[in-house]
Amino acid sequence: MAKLKLKSKKKKDVIDNIKGFLNDRTEKNTEIITKFKKYLSHEVKPLDNSIDGD
Repeated sequence: MAKLKLKSKKKKDVIDNIKGFLNDRTEKNTEIITKFKKYLSHEVKPLDNSIDGD
């Protein structure tokens, strides 16, 4: 029974660590997405791929 409680505590600690990591990671992803939105919001000139043969 004691081993079961120890495993449960250890398992809870591992789960808490994973949750913390994922929460931190989400914030970083949000920062990256914000940077890309800012980058993509600038007006981009279309490329002129036409070839004038005249």
